[in-house]
Amino acid sequence: MRLMLKILTLFVTVLVSNFVGYSFDTAPNIDSMYHRANAVINSKSSILEIVSVDKMVLKTKKRITVLNEKGLEAIDANVYYDKSIAIKELEVKIFNLGGKEIKRIKKSDFKDYSATGSSFLTDDRVLVFDYNPVSYPIVIEFVSEIVRKNTAFLPRWHPITNFNVSIIKDEFEIHNYSGIELKHKTFNFKNYGGVNFTKKENVMKFSLENFKAIDAEVLMPSFEKIVPKAFFSLEKFNLEGVEGTTENWSEFGKWMYESLLKDVLELPEATKEKIHSLVQKEPNPIRKARIVYDYVQNSTRYISVQLGIGGWKPMEAKEVAKLGYGDCKALSNYTKALLNEVGVPSFYTIINAGSEKEDFIEDFVSMQGNHAILTIPNGQENIFLECTSQTDPFSYQGKFTDDRLALIVNENGGKIVRTNNYGSEKNKQEITGKIVINEDCSLFASSEIKSTGIQYDVFRKIVDVSDSDKENYYKEHYSYINNLVVNKSEVANDKDKIQIIENIELEAKNYASLYGNDMVFPVNVFNRDNYVPKRMSIRKFPFEIERGYFDTDSLDVFIPDNYSLDSLPENFIEVNKFGEYSIVFKKINESQLRFIRTLLIKPGYYSKDEYEAFRIFKEIIAKNDNVKILIHKK
Repeated sequence: MRLMLKILTLFVTVLVSNFVGYSFDTAPNIDSMYHRANAVINSKSSILEIVSVDKMVLKTKKRITVLNEKGLEAIDANVYYDKSIAIKELEVKIFNLGGKEIKRIKKSDFKDYSATGSSFLTDDRVLVFDYNPVSYPIVIEFVSEIVRKNTAFLPRWHPITNFNVSIIKDEFEIHNYSGIELKHKTFNFKNYGGVNFTKKENVMKFSLENFKAIDAEVLMPSFEKIVPKAFFSLEKFNLEGVEGTTENWSEFGKWMYESLLKDVLELPEATKEKIHSLVQKEPNPIRKARIVYDYVQNSTRYISVQLGIGGWKPMEAKEVAKLGYGDCKALSNYTKALLNEVGVPSFYTIINAGSEKEDFIEDFVSMQGNHAILTIPNGQENIFLECTSQTDPFSYQGKFTDDRLALIVNENGGKIVRTNNYGSEKNKQEITGKIVINEDCSLFASSEIKSTGIQYDVFRKIVDVSDSDKENYYKEHYSYINNLVVNKSEVANDKDKIQIIENIELEAKNYASLYGNDMVFPVNVFNRDNYVPKRMSIRKFPFEIERGYFDTDSLDVFIPDNYSLDSLPENFIEVNKFGEYSIVFKKINESQLRFIRTLLIKPGYYSKDEYEAFRIFKEIIAKNDNVKILIHKK
């Protein structure tokens, strides 16, 4: 192993000298840069020239040492384009251990695909770099020059994009020749010593040097929250020939409404008549909205559509009515048109969707977001509709769009709002049931489990699966029970209450253990939290609990008649900044006890120094969730 490291170090030193311009004396410590790395970015230089409101040129050169198969992700050589993007230059050179060029891939050698894969309505294409090395390490040299007409989306400087990738040098420059004000916003610069930024007249320069590869850590915040990055925006921009402004959110929203939304709301007469017939006996606006939402779910389906102004202008509502499909923009706009028709106000809304929460940057007006939803004002609250789903309950967001800043748009302008937050107590799972321990040590257990909030999102995946799939799910879910047999598994989806209800019956042989005249068995059958984060002697990053939850369990436990409950485990409670945990044992009579468990986990962003305290909290929970009851034979 040491010999291999010495060979690699020598090889890398030669590469750095030949390809990057470092001498052996001035190069960073090679061993440290390649420790834990799957790839090393030896050098990357990007120059963005903003020529005018409707022209910018991005020139990129980079050299990357790929050490293994996982390091291929760091190459990032795929190039997206459409009718507004011209690829002037694109080439990749590949070098072997000795620095000899072994392959050259020109633009014509790249594979050309639709950028959205499953969509059949798209202008977006992608040129894919497809190369499978015979051996490693290799060095990739990438050169590109791309001209764009649209200046609504300026490239971002985002040097760290992968775990286990070191960066010797990454430079990004913007030359603004347009005469239009260029705004920028930086993030997390102070946490990285190798970050530099300078600004002089119409030129901004950013760089990151000697960044050592990092490993992913348990409960680490999302990459976007911790790495250095810079965003850019022109005060005036072009989107497919339509000029807009980023002076403030109100003006930006007016531009979006006037340019993208106001002329796409017309509905066919037949659709108008249909929706009026559905709501004619309903005076309540929110119940009307629910009827409209159900109609959209039952009469349309989602597909990805990227036609229109830069993929941002929705398909016309009348086309959705005719075709029965659309993307997030089209279906949100169609739902809005239907609501308009029945007198229910709503706002087209742009958001950053995904399981990891990402806010709109409130103090940086620019084209942001990757998804469209709909907002219905309801007194002091807002109702948010996910119009692409055929299964989501009315007003349910789940992890996809919960608790983040978004932009609502109407004829009066744009406004930043926060979507609904599912607090810990709303993300609730409630278990009630009984367990019976038989004289032959076997177990019979039954329970009703109700899940709401984000926990609804977690458990609804088992609603419409086959009986065999349900059985496999429960056997995996309760894998800590040996010899498990699932006798019953009924799962209901109450979309009005937004609640999953499970009714299950389990059996297991040899669940309890005999010790002479005594019998011992774990009392917590249905909800053991056995996950304990790994111990870390050195942690580099903070940790985050992005969403909390609240579990309550109440189980009636019955033991054989010829056994007695002489003593019970002590009740236990633990309360700290991360949450609350308790277990309570109540003796009902000689053959029955009640086990009550509660667990509250709070969301939060915590320093790396608090990680061990949280790990110990989880360790305490796991230990007590496996507590055993001792009963004596009479």
